Amino acid sequence: MLRRNAIVNLLAAGGTLIAGCDNTSNGSKSSMVGTGKGILITDESHHPQFDLDYWRALLTHRIDARSGTCDMQLPDSFLSNEALRERVRASGVDLGPRQPVDLFFWSSQPALKPWLTKYGGAPYRSKNKAWPEKSGVKATFVAQLCFRDSLDIFNGKLPGDLLTIFSIDTKIVGHAESDPDYPLIVEWETIDRVESPLTSDDTLHRAFSVPELSGIRLRSYDYAYSSRDEAKLRRSLSPIAGASWTSILSLPGTKIGKTYYPVQSGWDPRDWVIEEFGHGQWEPVGTLYSVSLRPRLDWAVLDSQHIGNANSTGFEMGDPGHLILFSNALNKPRSYFVFG
Repeated sequence: MLRRNAIVNLLAAGGTLIAGCDNTSNGSKSSMVGTGKGILITDESHHPQFDLDYWRALLTHRIDARSGTCDMQLPDSFLSNEALRERVRASGVDLGPRQPVDLFFWSSQPALKPWLTKYGGAPYRSKNKAWPEKSGVKATFVAQLCFRDSLDIFNGKLPGDLLTIFSIDTKIVGHAESDPDYPLIVEWETIDRVESPLTSDDTLHRAFSVPELSGIRLRSYDYAYSSRDEAKLRRSLSPIAGASWTSILSLPGTKIGKTYYPVQSGWDPRDWVIEEFGHGQWEPVGTLYSVSLRPRLDWAVLDSQHIGNANSTGFEMGDPGHLILFSNALNKPRSYFVFG
């Protein structure tokens, strides 16, 4: 598999990253930065798209189908995992029906529109809305997930189309919202109903630094997972050397969809949500994956040559950390943080 520092050097040398101006059958590509390729922009009110054909052609000789990965932050990891999935299917293992997900890679460039998926910056919410706090402590904005391009996954049945995520502590620890030390606050917003939205010019409460990154979307897929199927799946995959059952089933990265990465075996976070909040139509809607494992972001950002000291991380989010987000159409969203 392509080493992370190798891909960083490749990008820095060639500048082959962000979509340049080029009219193709995929639509008009506009520029976020520079004149390279790798990201498609067809409508600035929607997420830029990860150019899968470009990355596959660029990295075809570096794809490794022998093992899975514990993260999907860079193209080499994703493409190698896809090759492993193809290898597993070719062996005759039945993984069941595919479940659509929108996987996000990260760019250091600002989001094209303030409501799109991003880490850091200003949350897309009204200036007139009270700033989130918990136990009298004001929270810091961490990230937001925009569902505008993903509504088809949920048949439009969501309480809103934007989830904003805040934390009152630099260390995102604890598992349950009922835990007294649980620092996270998650809120639904409806983009078209936000009046007088906050901007980067407004004074925002920041108790710690969060890197400002924008999401680059790729429509992909997972397989439905139940902890009850784990033993059977492990037996099916055991003859295939290096086949990691976890990354084959579910992409370990920031994503929107009804699936989540099984970071620990033998249990299902959905069961915990039901136990914690009662029975109901609780569905996973997305996962926020940590970009805070290291002080540098080379390993997590497509255009890492544009990363400066201002984008260093000031918070900790597991090893790796997965914030699994659940929602019920009649209630506020719930979050469950797990360490893998």
